[in-house]
This record gives sequence, structure tokens and C-alpha cells, in this order.
Amino acid sequence: MLVFGNNILMAAIRLVSSVILTRLLDVKSFGIMGFLTTINIIFVQMTDLGFFSYVVRQANETEEMLDEIWTLRLLRSVVITGVIIALSPILAAYVQQPDLVPAIMVSSLVVIIDGCSSMSFATAAKRGQIARISLLDLIPAISQVALAILLALYLRSYWALVWAMVLSGVVRAVISYVMFEKTRRNWRWSAPRAKDVWRYGRYVAGSTLLFLLITQADKVAFSRYMGLQLFATYVLAYNIANVMQLFTGSYGDRIVYPEFCRAYNEDPAMLAQVYYRCGWTIRMGYMFLCGGFVACAPLIIHTLYDARYHGADVFLGLLAMTAVFRLSIIIASQAILSTHDARRLLYLNIVRAVTFAIGLTVGFLTFGAIGMVYGLVAVEIVAQLYCWVVLAQMRILSVVKEAMFLFVALGGYGLGLAVNAVGMRLIG
Repeated sequence: MLVFGNNILMAAIRLVSSVILTRLLDVKSFGIMGFLTTINIIFVQMTDLGFFSYVVRQANETEEMLDEIWTLRLLRSVVITGVIIALSPILAAYVQQPDLVPAIMVSSLVVIIDGCSSMSFATAAKRGQIARISLLDLIPAISQVALAILLALYLRSYWALVWAMVLSGVVRAVISYVMFEKTRRNWRWSAPRAKDVWRYGRYVAGSTLLFLLITQADKVAFSRYMGLQLFATYVLAYNIANVMQLFTGSYGDRIVYPEFCRAYNEDPAMLAQVYYRCGWTIRMGYMFLCGGFVACAPLIIHTLYDARYHGADVFLGLLAMTAVFRLSIIIASQAILSTHDARRLLYLNIVRAVTFAIGLTVGFLTFGAIGMVYGLVAVEIVAQLYCWVVLAQMRILSVVKEAMFLFVALGGYGLGLAVNAVGMRLIG
């Protein structure tokens, strides 16, 4: 419940900041910020070797091991930042905005700042320090919002968003040491550790590359072919829909995965027993909210934003549909990963990538740009089917319980339709 409450608060903060900032800055600023954020995400995920899961799955962690992993993370961050800076003219030319080169360079500093942070993101999750991890997310989020609003009042440009992101990254790195015990790390290069991480992470890396294609290809394409003005409305819808995905990611990493690892390490047969028992009430509540979220997309956009952003309602409705399946897929993925079988996770993302490529092509040719978002919905549906097959092979799947999740989502959707109809009538 703590993770759930923290994410509700995070969602409220981001929503309020979005409403305020859209009135202080022009539409294009959010398209630019969406592009800059996408660049960082792409380069970070391209080099993801599963440091978090590597640490959490260790039965016994040592200070030496944590130093070695911290060193590898820092090296990776330095390289990524250097690459982004070197490629900044090409990246700016891609969206036909050569004046974005300085902003791309500055925003890349977020990567190296994160690389300097402590290992508490993994060790605290393993030790069940959920309250502190929640604060590790909440404090930087609040600082980023406050800084963005203050800087926007003064700068009145997208630079307010860029500097707020960088400075909040500094806040996060600092408190990652201050809030947790024994967080001081030392430089310790270990070739054997690097090889061991690669042996574990190569499947994670391959899986992440495919996941990257699925989750970021739409934004890469839209930033180029929509133009930054229209792309900004998509980014707005994506950020609102991402509220639900924030919960799925943190809940999966911090609650479900450590619990599954403990169960599997104690007795592999126990994994099937804890799979549905872990967070049952939260999962049911999430599905109900997601159903209502899909139905209320027009009401959300038209209530909170002015006419410049009303076109985002279609995007939000479709993106909210992907959230319906996301939590179930993430929990299944964590169960698979806890068994040390990263290949199945790789196969899952191969399935998603193939579905995305087909859905993207068919959707674009049939419906135009909006069809690419239809492709995203198709990806999640097919991924859910694949997860059910794998869970059945692992003797975990309960058809009755999975059906209950879907029926609850439909109930939320029905209620949401009624609320949306009344709300849209009231606001004219």
C-alpha cells in the first residue's frame, strides 16, 4: 500500500505541474523536452545489463561486489554521456532543430549524475526498505516540479524544463547516499565481475533492446514526422498515461521481484503459491482504475488543459489501454526473471518487437500516425497472451483469477463511461 500511496502522490504532483507548466510555456517546449528525454532513455536502455536484478538476486552481497557494480555503472554512464554529446548535432538535425544541440548536451548530464548515485536503489529494495525508496523518488520529483515552475516563470522557455531535470538528478544522487546506511562506494574495477555481469546481463540486454524498440520507437518516429508541435500533445498524453506505468514499474521492482526471488531461492515450488497472493488487492484496484482511466480520457484532457491540447484525448485513451495489461505483464516478467531464466524474457520481447513492427506498419498504412498508437495496444495484448502461455508452462497460471482481473477492468470502464458522459456535458 505504501508504494501505491507514493505513486498516487507522485501522480498528483506531476499532474498539477503539467497543468501549471502548460500555461507558462508554449506547446513546442513539451515536444522538445519529450525528445530530449527520449534520447536519454534510449541510450541508457541500450546498455542495460540488469544491474538492479543482478544485485537483488544475490543471496549474499558484499561491499566489494557493490563497489564493483557501482564502478561498472559509473563507467557506463560516462560513456553514454560522451556518446550523446558527440552525436548531439546529428540528433538535433534529425528533428530539423539545429539550435537544440546545447540542450541535448546539457540534458545528457542527467545520465552521468545518475551513474554517480549510490547502490541503494537495489540494496534497499532487497532489504524491504520501501518507505525510504519511496522518498528517494518523491523528493527529487517535488524538487523537479518546484524548480521547473520557478525557472519557467523566469526563463519562459524549454530551458526551464531542462535545468529542472538536471538539478533534480543532483538532488536524487545526493539523497541516495544521505538516506541510507553504508552507501559510500569506492572505485573497484574487476574484470571477472564484469564478465559475470555480462554473462547474466546479455539476455537482459537483448531483451531490453527489444523493449526499447517497442517503447521508444513511437516517440522517435513522431518527433520526426509529426513535428514538435503535434508531438507535444502526444508527449502530454504519454506523460499522463505514464502515471499508471510509474506504479507498475516501481511495484514490480520493489515489491514483487524481491518477494519472488525470496520464494524461489527458498523453494522453487513456492513461487506458484505467492504469485497471485502477492498484492492481490492492489492488482484488483489497479485494473479497476485502469478501466476507468481509459473511459475518462476525454474528460481528463478537456478539464485540465486548454484548447491547444485537446487533441491529446485520443492519444491518452489509446495509451491508457496499454496500461490495462502492463501490470500483469510486468509481474509475469518478474516471476520469469526470478527463476534466473532470462531467455524467456528475451523471447517475450522478441514477440513484442515482431508484433510492434507489424502493428506499426499496418496501423500507419491504414490509419496514419494514430495507427502507430494502435500498434502499441496490439503489442500489449499479444504480450499478455504470451505471458499466459509461459505461466501455464511454469504451472502458475490461474485462468479464473486472470479472468477476474479483466472483468474488474471492464467494470471500471463501464463506470468511467458514465462519469465521462456526465463530466463532458457539465463542461460543455
